[in-house]
Amino acid sequence: MEYIKILIRGEISQAALFFIEGELMNVIVKNPDQFNSGDTVICLYESQKFETKIIKKQDNNLYLFVPWFEALQDSERRRAARVSYVVEGQVQSGKKYERVRLIDLSIRGIGFSCEKKLLNTELQVISFMIEDVTNHFTIRIQNEQKLDDIYRYGASFIGVSVKDLFYVRRYILNRQLEKLSAMAI
Repeated sequence: MEYIKILIRGEISQAALFFIEGELMNVIVKNPDQFNSGDTVICLYESQKFETKIIKKQDNNLYLFVPWFEALQDSERRRAARVSYVVEGQVQSGKKYERVRLIDLSIRGIGFSCEKKLLNTELQVISFMIEDVTNHFTIRIQNEQKLDDIYRYGASFIGVSVKDLFYVRRYILNRQLEKLSAMAI
């Protein structure tokens, strides 16, 4: 499990990072009594520092609003923040396999390129490595763009479990924290 430090009223507490989805981050703290809903806290991760707000407190869980989209997004707004992720993979459509190159990913979908035109009317399975683990996600192609001699695809994950998204979430969180450190307070 990843850990993060939280600074509030001059005190630093360690928190276990449970999950992050969009602009919501859930951390688990040992001493929840020092935190209240509505508090503004500073998160410290390695040499990075960013401001968040506690939007909900439940037992030892703090739910923090992290303005990823304001800090990280271009003028283009997506349903979930995407981060660059370039690696080889493959798409399976029925019994046919095609090599693809991943471009970016989010907790809701993936961008990739392929030399061949794929059928975008059916569900497909994309497979790729992240953190030395092979991931398999059922996808639905949402858009296709022809660029010179390749096709660029944007696809949504279909019915993905929290367990299957673990490595994707962790990768995205680490990239977002790296970007935030460049814009440190």
